[in-house]
Amino acid sequence: MVGNISGNDIDSGDVFAEYFAVAPPRGKNLHRGIFLLFKQPKKLHFDEKPIDKYTVDGRASYPLKEFSEKYDLGGPVAGNFYLSKFDQHVMEVYEMLNCCFKYNEPEK
Repeated sequence: MVGNISGNDIDSGDVFAEYFAVAPPRGKNLHRGIFLLFKQPKKLHFDEKPIDKYTVDGRASYPLKEFSEKYDLGGPVAGNFYLSKFDQHVMEVYEMLNCCFKYNEPEK
């Protein structure tokens, strides 16, 4: 999540949560990832605590509606989504997070 982007220069913005790929558990349905774009009415001072790149805490079910209302962002002006399923990349993600292995052992 990035705010206060100047024009089209995303690198100029304030990063609250770096992108981290979704990592659906083995044997579960497809997971959805979404990208939403909001238009800020002005430069804002965000007081949310940044979300560490290598943690799952604070990522799932982020209170986006409350965030949007708090900063008067309104609804998204653009968006996109993707579907993801378990593959070898998921194990690499779990290794970076140092979690979840007991839930994702190879099926016997």
